[in-house]
Amino acid sequence: MKIIDLKKNKETETLPFSTCLLLGNFDGVHKGHTELVKTALDMGKSLGLKVGVWTFADHPMDTLSGRRNAYLSSVEDKNHIFAALGIDYMIYEDFSRIRDYSPERFVEEILKKGANCRAAVCGYNFRFGKNGEGTPSMLVELLERDGGKVAVVDEVRVRNTVVCSTAIRSLIEDGKTEEAIELLGRPYSLSLPVEYGKQLGRTLGLPTINQRFPVGRVRPKNGIYACVCDIDGRAFYGVANVGSRPTVNGEKDDVNCETHIIDYDGWLYGKKVRIAFYGRLRDEKRFDCIEELKKAIENDVSAARDYFSKKGI
Repeated sequence: MKIIDLKKNKETETLPFSTCLLLGNFDGVHKGHTELVKTALDMGKSLGLKVGVWTFADHPMDTLSGRRNAYLSSVEDKNHIFAALGIDYMIYEDFSRIRDYSPERFVEEILKKGANCRAAVCGYNFRFGKNGEGTPSMLVELLERDGGKVAVVDEVRVRNTVVCSTAIRSLIEDGKTEEAIELLGRPYSLSLPVEYGKQLGRTLGLPTINQRFPVGRVRPKNGIYACVCDIDGRAFYGVANVGSRPTVNGEKDDVNCETHIIDYDGWLYGKKVRIAFYGRLRDEKRFDCIEELKKAIENDVSAARDYFSKKGI
């Protein structure tokens, strides 16, 4: 999949081929977004067009709010997911550069001229142009008057809930990771480097890896989770403690993710490990002695095994 980053290279020439573009932010690339992908792939095939995603390098809300907000996916995540779905290329636009473009200018200069767009797919709530003045119906009018095609995809519902990034973020932050999976279409996950910790788990015979949540990513509610750990393409069950790791002496660290990887023995410091959050097993708590802590981790490992066995994962 080809990646075009207009924030790094502002002088990109017009694409040499005609395109069908998906338009939006696509945080999480959830089930609603995958419906757009299916529509775009079908349209691209029928019209003989390459299919791409037009989105932003940085989320517009960061610029508009003046602060770093928390999101479901990184650029790396989006690239991986869209490539797996069959997208030909990604275009990452610089929001600051075009934020004051009128809807008409956006369609003429960005879509038609810059991206050689002959067809577009967007969601029912897509907005574009200065102050979000552009609507899906306006996109239809502006693109189709020159022979282009536009498909507007309606909302997608799961168990009578509208699938959207905002709802998924809220579920994860509330610890409702199973409900989030239903809307995302996959477990929420992060790929983070392994850092050095206190190595208390190793002394208990239950070694753990420590990973720090980056600014700008959604963090699950504090607690213990059954998770799947991806290590160099190999999957292992795990038990993740999201929180401040209250120790037996009452001290607390900054919020991070401490994971015991079941049936794994290897050196992971400095490597990236992806943690996928499935079911929340219990609240985080402080223990009065090391023996209680060890017993609790052993119970969590047993609970995680049972969880995945019952789920057939």
